[in-house]
Amino acid sequence: MSQKELAVAKDDIRVLVVDDNIVNVKIALIYLSKHNINAVSAGSGAEALEMINDNDNDYDLVFMDHMMPEMDGIEATKRIRALPNGKGEKIPIIALSANAIDEVNELFTNAGMNDFLSKPIDRNALNSILIKWLPDKMAAGK
Repeated sequence: MSQKELAVAKDDIRVLVVDDNIVNVKIALIYLSKHNINAVSAGSGAEALEMINDNDNDYDLVFMDHMMPEMDGIEATKRIRALPNGKGEKIPIIALSANAIDEVNELFTNAGMNDFLSKPIDRNALNSILIKWLPDKMAAGK
């Protein structure tokens, strides 16, 4: 599939969007719905940690905002990676941030995040992230 084609979900993909800004969450959910992905959201790092730790929730991908009150995305990612039984070790976590400088990208990587998507979200960049991190679960769409 070329990255110019819209990637759509082949299967029921579970995606978690973590952001304390409701407008950012709504935009992300709308963009993901264009890929046939019905995502859920968390308003904080602590809420995301609870949702991921819940035995009924196995997410295929997490989009994690960097700057949030109480528990930021860096701390939340570190705690997710340290969950018992390795539950949080394999989930791809994609940083969401308006800070697109090399030092911040290194901070994300050191925290255990797998990739970076800048805000405001670009549809083509989101498409590329989905193809990259969910290659077996995405197919070319219209």
